[in-house]
Amino acid sequence: MDLRDGVASIDVLTDDELIAGGETLENLRDPNYVRAAGRLNGIDQFDAASGA
Repeated sequence: MDLRDGVASIDVLTDDELIAGGETLENLRDPNYVRAAGRLNGIDQFDAASGA
């Protein structure tokens, strides 16, 4: 749906965001490291145990 609706679903992250999220400098120096993430809205409401 996002592609059809022209909505960007992938965010490019800064080194500061990645470091704040726990990433290592070693990984950030890797030229093959992808600085992107697919963010999920409402992830704080996800409950895998509920089965819903």
